[in-house]
Amino acid sequence: QAKLAQSQDSLATAKAHGESAERECQRLSGEVEKLDAKLSSAEAEARALVQDKGMMAGQLQEKDQQAKSLEQRLNDALTKISGLEQELAKAGKGGKKKEEN
Repeated sequence: QAKLAQSQDSLATAKAHGESAERECQRLSGEVEKLDAKLSSAEAEARALVQDKGMMAGQLQEKDQQAKSLEQRLNDALTKISGLEQELAKAGKGGKKKEEN
């Protein structure tokens, strides 16, 4: 009879431990779900940031090309101005020579 009571006590203790473990498992499962949701959100944000970075890199490259093109146009204009100034100076000298003669 004592063994039976002891076995019943052991069974009740084991059952209580099992129920406690099951509650803890459910709690941890809930935590895992919350963390999975946070991870998914963080991954989506990271993908959006990478996409934004790529878009910005493309825009930067485009602006760089525009700046190079403008710089080339400026250099071409300066070269043309320099050539015109030289022609003007030559024409001025030619005009002076004609006046002297």
